[in-house]
Amino acid sequence: MPTHGVATGPYGTEAARKALFQLLDAGKPVVITRESGDTVVRAVLTPLNALTEQQHAVLESWPAHGLTQARQQLGSLVTAAAAGAPQRLRKRTRDVAVLLPADVPAEATVPAPTPPSPAETAATRPVDEAPAPPAEAAPPQTPRPARRARTLTGPAAVLESITSTARAALSYGLAALDDATGGGLLPGRLALIAAAPGAGGSLLAASAARDTAVVHGRPVLYAASGPSAADVVARITAAHAGADYQRLRSGLLDPPPHLAARLAEPRQAPLYVDDGDDLDTGAIESTLADVDGLALLVVDRLQTAADPAVPLSGDTLPAATRDLMRLARTHHLPVLAVVDTDDPTLLDTLRADVVLRLERTGDTARLAVADDDIGMGDVTLYPDFVHARFLDTPDPHTPPQPPPPPPAPRTKQPPPHPPAEHANRATTAPKSRPAAARSGSLDADVIEQIHATVADALHAAGGDADAAARTLIKRAVPDVMAWFDHTRKGSRYEHSSFPPVLDLLKKTGQKSGADAIWEGRQNWKNTAVRADATPRETIALDANAAYLAAFKTHLPIGQLTWNDSQVHDPKRAGIHHITPPAWPHEDLPSPLGDRRKTGDVWITEPTLRLLQRCTQDGLCDPPLIHESWTSGATENVLEKLRRTLAQVRREAIENGDDVTVEYLKSAYSKFISTMGESTYNREIRRPDWMHILRSQAYANLWLKARKAHQAGLVVVEVTGTDELHVHGDWQQVFTEGRDLSDMKPKRTYTLGADR
Repeated sequence: MPTHGVATGPYGTEAARKALFQLLDAGKPVVITRESGDTVVRAVLTPLNALTEQQHAVLESWPAHGLTQARQQLGSLVTAAAAGAPQRLRKRTRDVAVLLPADVPAEATVPAPTPPSPAETAATRPVDEAPAPPAEAAPPQTPRPARRARTLTGPAAVLESITSTARAALSYGLAALDDATGGGLLPGRLALIAAAPGAGGSLLAASAARDTAVVHGRPVLYAASGPSAADVVARITAAHAGADYQRLRSGLLDPPPHLAARLAEPRQAPLYVDDGDDLDTGAIESTLADVDGLALLVVDRLQTAADPAVPLSGDTLPAATRDLMRLARTHHLPVLAVVDTDDPTLLDTLRADVVLRLERTGDTARLAVADDDIGMGDVTLYPDFVHARFLDTPDPHTPPQPPPPPPAPRTKQPPPHPPAEHANRATTAPKSRPAAARSGSLDADVIEQIHATVADALHAAGGDADAAARTLIKRAVPDVMAWFDHTRKGSRYEHSSFPPVLDLLKKTGQKSGADAIWEGRQNWKNTAVRADATPRETIALDANAAYLAAFKTHLPIGQLTWNDSQVHDPKRAGIHHITPPAWPHEDLPSPLGDRRKTGDVWITEPTLRLLQRCTQDGLCDPPLIHESWTSGATENVLEKLRRTLAQVRREAIENGDDVTVEYLKSAYSKFISTMGESTYNREIRRPDWMHILRSQAYANLWLKARKAHQAGLVVVEVTGTDELHVHGDWQQVFTEGRDLSDMKPKRTYTLGADR
């Protein structure tokens, strides 16, 4: 070991990447391993005080990397260090640690001495030894690298290989697509499925894998850089059997006998899924030899948003597609890869042999096929997402899925007559508590973990609820990040945790200052009502768990990209530079909130959508969009986490469990506040998400104010994310309670009188 002391570990590269800053803070040597196929390499993350004197002397000669870059490329740095090339890690201009080769003597990390100069040689030569005769001066020669042997092939051999039965194409599992591509997937060629997130690109890849492995029994290697192995196998099985994918994936499917037989067929298929960490083209190539008679390689997927946890992402994609083309040619193998974009500009840089651009249009999907830049036509497909597949013809024989069973009848009947104090509400539709979340939309493991963590904290505190709550609040940030990661397992979208941060999203000062984004914070008072001397009884209402409710919002999945089309794409989300419209209403706050400056402003997705909604309702003119930074978006990034925490919170309130309520409140609020430029959360850096979530909370409060105003209540004050003051019968409009959709009264006061 090339360090003083004993190193701890080992850590895998993914675990070390997530814990890198904590490992550096600990100041102890740590072994980091990287697995690539059957090969395991090791390096030691070594603090400077653990280096030998010899290593300190040559420290400056080793390559240096900033911590952000090192975190993204940790796997490659470990490989380089293990091969004998130490790597320096720097924080700004200061070295903080070194990656050294493991199992190598310390002297091996010190450069070999340079050969002596002619003068030194003469000084050490015995005096009675005659010097060698001077050689004719010649310029130093750099040895040429050995030239790779070239292979020249004539047309006869090429045509013979093309027509050989051994080169028979594989099917995509869709006859129309096979016809459009001239026969299907050919050995030695890379086919690229290009589809925006959610369009179904992975289902096309699964279709080809299913036809090859399940239908024809030929081996398939499925490199899953996005979906998990469970996702892949469940999709292929559901598509093959015609079973409900969601029920199968969640373990809730109870198939009839004829369907059970079909579900059993993929069990013995030669399908091999690799969904391990650090899945780059090197790892994929090392695995090819492990599959005898491999017929097809599928790579699902190439991610356009840069993410240090996903090697096949960001700027690595052009090189990755070149590597995949090389694998196709050298292994005489069809390679099918999925990329999560249909942007033609990006696709031009990837240069696949065949490009299949998938676009959803209502109940159909259009697949544009291009072979080496030669257009080959379009194919119309029919999504059948219930069974996780596409069809190339409408299938009228597909049996409809049975509807979910109706809810059990309520045993408690409502009273025949409303109570006297509520007689004026007899014609109002009854309000009921929100139904419990569907079991498939909750994460049972996270619920169990929260309950266990609270129980352990109470036990450690000897039953002292206040002490237990303080302990839980201190650990809220790492806990909520672990819950978030767990609820994202098996999700359709892979978000980027560390995309490059725009200058617009950076604070103007190191410890203080603000960035350029306006979140739409509310701080509004109805001046006309407050100036009126008429006494008015006013209720201050509180919106429950405002930040948790804001988890339901459109979040950009990957790196934000710029456009100046001046048109809002509802499938994307991010930040927008606008000229806001005038707001002519004195009895309702502006959707932009308490903004005192005039002129153009950068706003987030929720604020823009709120302004557009006001335009549709005739409240204001449309905002003028000048430019935008956006990415493909979805409302489902935080949806499972939101439902899970809401369910635990609901149960805790019903049980009077204030410790759990405070623990969750700290977790979901800090989840938002620390995902920007914060030292408390090193698992994610998404200041765009932070602004969007806060803006959604302000937008939700504005919508409640609008709802009250439409119902005839007088809106007196709208403040922050959760405070709404109104005059009138507010219980006609809102349900009183502590659930996310409820409102609870905080206090009552009288306007127009001494308070």
